[in-house]
Amino acid sequence: MRRQFLLSVAAVVLAAGGVRADDQVERARAEVEARKERVAWAERMVKMKYLAETQLRAERARLADAEVALLKAQADRRGPEGGLLDRLSRLAVRALVAQQDVERARADLEMARERAAWSARMVKQGYMSPVQAEAERSRAAAAADRLRKATDALKAVGPAGPEKK
Repeated sequence: MRRQFLLSVAAVVLAAGGVRADDQVERARAEVEARKERVAWAERMVKMKYLAETQLRAERARLADAEVALLKAQADRRGPEGGLLDRLSRLAVRALVAQQDVERARADLEMARERAAWSARMVKQGYMSPVQAEAERSRAAAAADRLRKATDALKAVGPAGPEKK
């Protein structure tokens, strides 16, 4: 919900500034539309049990990346920083990028954990060596570290909303 709010704030601010559409912005818009169609397809495939939830989350993360790229293209088209609206739009884009990094890191961690669990089962059945399973566990640990760093970066951008008491 917060992501949608930031997207709408950035879009309104950028539209108010009269962003002209150029090739880069148009390509970014086309990418967003393609990603939306891919997410819709992935949702249908999850319902039919052809894809896992983690794959759907990865598609949603790619869509959010495309949305952020569109906002960046629009902001870059405006030129150098100026008034309050420019600073607000750039802050909103930075917050979206940080939030998207956290979402992507969460999806990566979940997939890495699933892969590590799978490799442990394969070792028990004799299909993989213990060294290969250890490599998967190491990848999962690295993904957990990336999530921690992304979360710290998101906190550095600004407050996450109303404080909890």
